[in-house]
Amino acid sequence: MDESSVPAAAGVGNAYDLSSMCAMNALLRLLLPNEESRDPAFREEVGRLSVTGLRVIALVGVGANLLSYLLWLVWLPEVPSWMLSSDALGFILVAAGFALTFWHGFWPHARWVCLVLLFAGFSEQILAAVTKSDFPVDMKAFVPIVISMTLLLAVTALPVKPLQTLALGSGLTAVFFWASYGPRRYVNLSFEEAFPVSVLLIVVLMATALTAVVYHQRVAAFRSRRAAEEALGALREAQGKLLVSENAASQNRFAAALCHGLNTPLGALSSAFATLLLAYERSTTKPDERIARAVADASEAGRASLSRLEETVTRMKHLTNLDRSEIQVVDLNQLWRDTVHFMDDSLAPRVSFDLDLSPIPSVSCRPQQLAAVFSNLVRNAAAAITTEGTIRIRTASTVSEILIEVEDDGHGIASSKLSSLFEPSFRSENGRIGTSNWGLFVSRGIVTDHGGRIEIESEEGKGTVARIRLPVA
Repeated sequence: MDESSVPAAAGVGNAYDLSSMCAMNALLRLLLPNEESRDPAFREEVGRLSVTGLRVIALVGVGANLLSYLLWLVWLPEVPSWMLSSDALGFILVAAGFALTFWHGFWPHARWVCLVLLFAGFSEQILAAVTKSDFPVDMKAFVPIVISMTLLLAVTALPVKPLQTLALGSGLTAVFFWASYGPRRYVNLSFEEAFPVSVLLIVVLMATALTAVVYHQRVAAFRSRRAAEEALGALREAQGKLLVSENAASQNRFAAALCHGLNTPLGALSSAFATLLLAYERSTTKPDERIARAVADASEAGRASLSRLEETVTRMKHLTNLDRSEIQVVDLNQLWRDTVHFMDDSLAPRVSFDLDLSPIPSVSCRPQQLAAVFSNLVRNAAAAITTEGTIRIRTASTVSEILIEVEDDGHGIASSKLSSLFEPSFRSENGRIGTSNWGLFVSRGIVTDHGGRIEIESEEGKGTVARIRLPVA
């Protein structure tokens, strides 16, 4: 024997052992899945599916018992008392299982209870078929149907594990075997007697394999759904980042408007206090009536300017203090006034505002987000006005909702674009990739998160109406 062949043979042996080990591990994962112990969320999903399955099986059991009772009445001249007792017992069991599903503390145990009910109910049917001489159906035809039906119910309606299906099917087959042949006759069974048991065991193994496939499909579906939920969460986070970006741009415009709003009253204050200082210096040497009048005028101008400053600062607080994420109770009309106040200077004189704000109830919301929606709608409306125009803002309320409308008399939107107005898209512009509809996409997400909806109506050449509906409560 060539010595050089020894390592090669050893390598082949190791590869074979590794393949066998991998195959064994894969088989164990199929028969003994452990997703429930590793993932609490999937365990809760199994509990929910088990409750739903138990309810379905209970309803099927109620219908089956009633149908069985009616069939006995129609086809049998005299119904044996044990049949009525059997149907009554089965009805009680499934009704009790159905009632238990409405107790939340029972949910983690729903699958095991359902398996026990299936085993107990159908074992009673098998025992009756084998031991009762007046049983109306051929036992050899009835028992395989009962066991197959039981396994079918368990596999399809419950999130059972493969070994649970194997235990249920083997248990029912053992009941049938024990009741039919007794514990002392199994060695001397003829082929005709052993054949039904063999077929049942094959059915049980097939049901076990089917359970492994269905169970792992449930696991895959759960993971896919959770991945979709995580993707949705990432999308919402991206929306939030986009909102922050939008707000950053708004803050720049806000800073410009704030500087414009504060510049004039600060100049007036500076002049007033300079006059007061000069009047004070002169009054120490030669008091004059004109000086007293100047002091009074300067004081009045200072108070008026301070009032303007206080109003501006108050509006600033309404917007800048809304960067907190917690929910607040807000007057949406005031939020609109503040939004328009700080955007008016940047849009005038090309765009004018017409506010028709009816009394509406205060809303519990995240005001910074709604302020971003309002600003976005106003910017879109202003962008649609090419020369001069008016943006009309109306609010109204009913018993159940608050209605907000932002209407412009701009160039409008083509009907072909309305259906995709809230879908973000990308475009190539001067060699650069740009985005469109992101503002409306984010705005719709914000309004939806607040329990409302946003609609856009437009006619090309006549203007656009953006309508927001928010729930009152």
